[in-house]
Amino acid sequence: MDINRFTNSKIHFLSNRAILALATLFIIIMTIGYFTLRMGIDKFIYYANEQRKSALKEKVNLALSAIKPIRETLKNEKIEKMSAEIEAINILNNLIYKDEFGQNYIFMNRIDGTVLVRPFRPQDVGKNVINISDSKGNKYMKTLSDNALKFPDGAYTKYYFPKPITKNEEEKLSYAVYIPEFNAYVGTGTYMSTATTMQIDFMKEWMFGALLFGFLLTIPIGLALIILRKRTHQLRDEFIKNIDNTKKITKQEEDLRITLDSIGEAVIATDEYGIITRFNYVASQITAFSSEEALGKHITKILNIYSKDTGDNVICPVDFVIKNSEKQILTDDIILVSNSGDIFNVNISSAPILNIENECIGAVVIIRNITEETLLKSSSEQNSNNFRIIFDSSPFSITITSAITGEYLLVNKQFEKHTGFKKEEIIGKSVIDIGMVERDENYFKAIKALEEEKKIDNAFYTSKTKAGEIRSGVYSSRIIIYNDQPAILSLIVDLTETLKLQDQLHHAQKMDAIGQLAGGIAHDFN
Repeated sequence: MDINRFTNSKIHFLSNRAILALATLFIIIMTIGYFTLRMGIDKFIYYANEQRKSALKEKVNLALSAIKPIRETLKNEKIEKMSAEIEAINILNNLIYKDEFGQNYIFMNRIDGTVLVRPFRPQDVGKNVINISDSKGNKYMKTLSDNALKFPDGAYTKYYFPKPITKNEEEKLSYAVYIPEFNAYVGTGTYMSTATTMQIDFMKEWMFGALLFGFLLTIPIGLALIILRKRTHQLRDEFIKNIDNTKKITKQEEDLRITLDSIGEAVIATDEYGIITRFNYVASQITAFSSEEALGKHITKILNIYSKDTGDNVICPVDFVIKNSEKQILTDDIILVSNSGDIFNVNISSAPILNIENECIGAVVIIRNITEETLLKSSSEQNSNNFRIIFDSSPFSITITSAITGEYLLVNKQFEKHTGFKKEEIIGKSVIDIGMVERDENYFKAIKALEEEKKIDNAFYTSKTKAGEIRSGVYSSRIIIYNDQPAILSLIVDLTETLKLQDQLHHAQKMDAIGQLAGGIAHDFN
């Protein structure tokens, strides 16, 4: 008994020493890891902030490059300051980009504090915000203006600004550059406090993972002391795991069925002999066969497809896919006739199902119903042809120009006849480029009307033809979408000859009136 007690005591002693050594090693690893990673956090935050500052500067430089041509045009006195400013504002309003917090934008303010560009807060445009203070009492807009003047090549400014979603003020860093032509500055910013919090949280997670990894390194030592005791528990856990795996497989099978039935296209799977093994809800709808009717049958008994052009039966692609282990796509005028006699225009894609040895063990067929798309396409083509006929046969000039650049995109034959310009000469050029009109008061009124009211009705115009002849008339314009871009559709009625006839009629009427007056005076005199 004494020897047994001594032996047990020795074993417990050695076991306790091993556990103590393991605990000590764990504490040392945790301590070293903590301080090492803490230093890493500080360096990570520093370099991340430097990168963020560099990114702000890059975004502002890109914005400056975008409006550089306008500034050069203004410097060369080829455009009025107001027009140049409007064009610059329009460009900057569209410079939306994504950063780590979502969508961000380029802003532009005058030095006096008037907001010119703020895409996400259009209600602020035109307001003077020079005296607005943040929660710390700092007049941050004035600070931005002062820094822009003090450092015209670019300056960083820290302040507090409401975050769009939470509306809470957070620390923000902005970079702005002064633009002397407009007496304004252009810049962008990011929320530093949120970024720092995200960085710290990320580093904490990384540190926790690293410490956990260090802890896991000590597990093999502990496992050596308890491996015999763990063996019984492992066998029991494996048995339970097998039961759980069976449940998971059953659940996965059900999830797969639900997923297939949720897909908006017909999906049919077969084995290596072409026998249907899966048949989703959409496949049942388009073929008019129930899942119970289709499963276990060869796919050619379910899938009846024909050529739209010839009416000939089309060979089911499954046999080719299984034999060659290659995909096959049928997209050209394929007709599917359902069991109920309904007819559908379809696209059919087939692909092999491969096992881990890369052997083909079946095929999957995806059928896309394009009946409505085919009808819409046919209708769209008809509408396009009708528009082209109306466009080219109109007795009035019709043009389509870009709402962004003012360049001609399309003109009809009547426009070529009235102006003397051929289509090839003006497509890609603006009315200013070809010298038809000047940048006068009427030109800027037209631009303003389109920006504010999106239309112009019966406006008078004068223009020059290619030969230099002055033409007059009226035009109406509307903002439309052409080739997925905003454009201006204009209908132009040339009244030059009509106006000349009116002038001649007025002149004849005046001469007749003078003759009658002279006759009356002579009569009275006599």
